[in-house]
Amino acid sequence: MRDRNTTTVAELEAIIQARAEHIRRQIEAEHSVSHRFYLAGRVLNLENCLALIDTALKGYGDESD
Repeated sequence: MRDRNTTTVAELEAIIQARAEHIRRQIEAEHSVSHRFYLAGRVLNLENCLALIDTALKGYGDESD
């Protein structure tokens, strides 16, 4: 039985992707240019997290869980 405090890689990726999509929708609705840039930076950070996860998994034969 899996510990309820553990998250699989697939779950983590889904959470990050959902958050990035939510922020993208905020960018579309935002009127302030400076705040749009701030939000875009947050999306980039999340996308970098996904890239780091993918890079880390390459060393482990893509063991997702």
